Amino acid sequence: MNPFNILGKRFNDVQHLLNHAGIKNVHDELDDEEAPQFYVSAKDGTWELSLGNNQHIETIFINKPDKFSTYLGFSSVTEISKLEKIYGTSSVRRDQANIPFLGLKGAFTRFDNEKYLLHVEYEIDSTKIKMVTLMLPEVMKFSC
Repeated sequence: MNPFNILGKRFNDVQHLLNHAGIKNVHDELDDEEAPQFYVSAKDGTWELSLGNNQHIETIFINKPDKFSTYLGFSSVTEISKLEKIYGTSSVRRDQANIPFLGLKGAFTRFDNEKYLLHVEYEIDSTKIKMVTLMLPEVMKFSC
């Protein structure tokens, strides 16, 4: 699965390309104003998809980046300088931080462009990449 090729597509149109465990509802009970949210995950835990309106793929969480290195152009041990050669100067960077209610979180780097946002999260006390998140730019606008 090339994550760049399925981002923004309807899940029903690409589900035949994916080895998944089926669509799950994120919330058991919804607030009145809250739209239903759905996700799909790989049977082996390598990725998860967040589906938006009409089941369009809005966000892809890549939990095992080494399995996608061919598509991403990097592995879990790639240095930030190489990432910037591939994706350009990072748009946002944060050092490791102790975040209220979430605890200690690894550093992250994000690369923004017109088609997607690529968020790279590092393991705690490490430069090893823990997770990669690929999302549509409009998703970030709604979450801020």
